[in-house]
Amino acid sequence: MKMFQRILMATDFSPASTPALEQSVKLAKRDGALLLIAHAYQEPGLVELSHAPARFFEQWNQALREAVERKLRPLVDYARKEGVRPKPCSSRASRTRRSSKRPDNRAPT
Repeated sequence: MKMFQRILMATDFSPASTPALEQSVKLAKRDGALLLIAHAYQEPGLVELSHAPARFFEQWNQALREAVERKLRPLVDYARKEGVRPKPCSSRASRTRRSSKRPDNRAPT
Protein backbone atom coordinates (compact mmCIF):
# COMPACT_ATOMS: atom_id res chain seq x y z
CA MET A 1 0.00 0.00 0.00
CA LYS A 2 1.32 3.42 -0.97
CA MET A 3 1.44 5.90 1.88
CA PHE A 4 2.37 9.03 -0.05
CA GLN A 5 1.43 10.59 -3.38
CA ARG A 6 3.56 13.70 -2.81
CA ILE A 7 6.50 14.29 -0.50
CA LEU A 8 7.76 17.76 0.38
CA MET A 9 11.43 17.99 1.23
CA ALA A 10 12.70 21.38 2.36
CA THR A 11 16.37 22.25 2.10
CA ASP A 12 18.66 25.03 3.20
CA PHE A 13 21.44 23.56 1.02
CA SER A 14 23.54 22.73 4.08
CA PRO A 15 25.24 19.36 4.52
CA ALA A 16 22.75 18.70 7.32
CA SER A 17 19.92 18.56 4.77
CA THR A 18 21.56 15.77 2.73
CA PRO A 19 20.15 12.91 4.87
CA ALA A 20 16.66 14.42 4.48
CA LEU A 21 17.07 14.38 0.70
CA GLU A 22 18.27 10.80 0.72
CA GLN A 23 15.40 9.64 2.93
CA SER A 24 12.78 11.54 0.94
CA VAL A 25 14.12 10.01 -2.29
CA LYS A 26 13.82 6.52 -0.76
CA LEU A 27 10.23 7.19 0.32
CA ALA A 28 9.26 8.69 -3.03
CA LYS A 29 10.83 5.79 -4.89
CA ARG A 30 9.07 3.22 -2.69
CA ASP A 31 5.65 4.83 -3.16
CA GLY A 32 6.04 6.22 -6.68
CA ALA A 33 5.39 9.64 -5.18
CA LEU A 34 6.14 13.06 -6.62
CA LEU A 35 9.05 14.59 -4.70
CA LEU A 36 8.80 18.36 -4.20
CA ILE A 37 12.22 19.77 -3.33
CA ALA A 38 11.72 23.20 -1.81
CA HIS A 39 13.72 26.15 -0.59
CA ALA A 40 12.30 29.40 0.74
CA TYR A 41 14.64 32.32 0.24
CA GLN A 42 14.56 35.64 2.02
CA GLU A 43 13.73 38.59 -0.17
CA PRO A 44 15.86 41.71 0.02
CA GLY A 45 14.93 43.77 3.06
CA LEU A 46 13.41 47.19 2.90
CA VAL A 47 16.33 48.70 4.80
CA GLU A 48 18.82 47.43 2.22
CA LEU A 49 16.65 48.77 -0.59
CA SER A 50 15.24 51.90 1.02
CA HIS A 51 17.01 54.19 -1.43
CA ALA A 52 17.03 51.89 -4.45
CA PRO A 53 14.65 52.22 -7.40
CA ALA A 54 11.87 49.61 -7.66
CA ARG A 55 13.47 48.00 -10.70
CA PHE A 56 16.57 47.27 -8.59
CA PHE A 57 14.45 45.25 -6.14
CA GLU A 58 13.04 43.19 -9.02
CA GLN A 59 16.54 42.60 -10.44
CA TRP A 60 17.86 41.56 -7.03
CA ASN A 61 14.89 39.30 -6.41
CA GLN A 62 15.30 37.69 -9.86
CA ALA A 63 19.01 37.08 -9.19
CA LEU A 64 18.17 35.42 -5.86
CA ARG A 65 15.53 33.21 -7.51
CA GLU A 66 17.96 32.16 -10.25
CA ALA A 67 20.66 31.32 -7.68
CA VAL A 68 18.20 29.16 -5.75
CA GLU A 69 17.12 27.39 -8.93
CA ARG A 70 20.78 26.66 -9.77
CA LYS A 71 21.29 25.20 -6.29
CA LEU A 72 18.13 23.07 -6.57
CA ARG A 73 19.17 21.60 -9.93
CA PRO A 74 21.72 19.04 -8.57
CA LEU A 75 19.20 17.85 -5.97
CA VAL A 76 16.56 17.39 -8.66
CA ASP A 77 19.09 15.61 -10.88
CA TYR A 78 20.03 13.26 -8.02
CA ALA A 79 16.38 12.37 -7.39
CA ARG A 80 15.75 11.81 -11.10
CA LYS A 81 18.84 9.57 -11.34
CA GLU A 82 17.43 7.52 -8.47
CA GLY A 83 14.21 6.95 -10.43
CA VAL A 84 12.04 9.53 -8.70
CA ARG A 85 9.78 12.21 -10.22
CA PRO A 86 11.18 15.43 -8.71
CA LYS A 87 9.82 18.94 -8.93
CA PRO A 88 11.88 21.93 -7.75
CA CYS A 89 10.07 24.60 -5.75
CA SER A 90 11.42 27.94 -4.65
CA SER A 91 9.46 30.53 -2.80
CA ARG A 92 10.13 33.96 -1.42
CA ALA A 93 9.77 33.91 2.36
CA SER A 94 7.51 36.63 3.64
CA ARG A 95 8.78 39.23 6.07
CA THR A 96 5.34 40.50 6.88
CA ARG A 97 3.71 39.95 10.23
CA ARG A 98 0.57 37.95 10.55
CA SER A 99 -2.59 39.86 10.01
CA SER A 100 -4.61 40.76 13.07
CA LYS A 101 -7.72 39.89 11.12
CA ARG A 102 -9.59 36.68 11.71
CA PRO A 103 -9.95 34.09 8.91
CA ASP A 104 -13.29 35.62 7.93
CA ASN A 105 -11.45 38.96 7.36
CA ARG A 106 -13.19 40.73 10.22
CA ALA A 107 -11.11 42.68 12.68
CA PRO A 108 -10.93 41.16 16.17
CA THR A 109 -13.43 42.55 18.64
